Amino acid sequence: MKSNSLLKLTFFLFLITSTLLYSYHVRRKFVALEGHESTPILKSIPEVKFLDSFNNSDFSFDLNSQKPIGSVVHFWGTWCGPCETELPSFISLANEFEENNLKFYLIAVNDEKLKLKKFLKRFKNFPKNIKIVLDNSGQAMASFGVVKVPETFVFNQSGQTLKKFSGPQEWNFPYYHTLLKDILILN
Repeated sequence: MKSNSLLKLTFFLFLITSTLLYSYHVRRKFVALEGHESTPILKSIPEVKFLDSFNNSDFSFDLNSQKPIGSVVHFWGTWCGPCETELPSFISLANEFEENNLKFYLIAVNDEKLKLKKFLKRFKNFPKNIKIVLDNSGQAMASFGVVKVPETFVFNQSGQTLKKFSGPQEWNFPYYHTLLKDILILN
């Protein structure tokens, strides 16, 4: 009986020790990842020129006009459910930065002009710092390395990439407002 209790105790201690060692091992892998700041693949805003089907004109990112403090480039589509859901909060975020001269580009991809116009009628007043663009050629997506939407990039005044967001975001969260202010130095 004593031998059976000793065996159970030994097994129990082995199990706890194994669990703790494994947890320590896994934790070390994540701590090692935290120390490295990820370097964006896209280092700066690409020099891309394409036909903007929404405005029937050539489009390129002009960082010199009106000297914006930065640019936020958002890829989306009216056919994308998550894009449709997050767009009101994205427009609200752009509205918060209208006076700071932060430029927001809404680049609709693989879409139709009429569907885009109909969709945008839902929003009565667009902030002046939003530029709506329709890229049916796919040149902008290819230049930015975008393969799915929504995807958002933040660039500083010089056009250097500061941040990338993949997937839908809840742009009304204070985190995004604070982050944009901090990385664009708007204090």
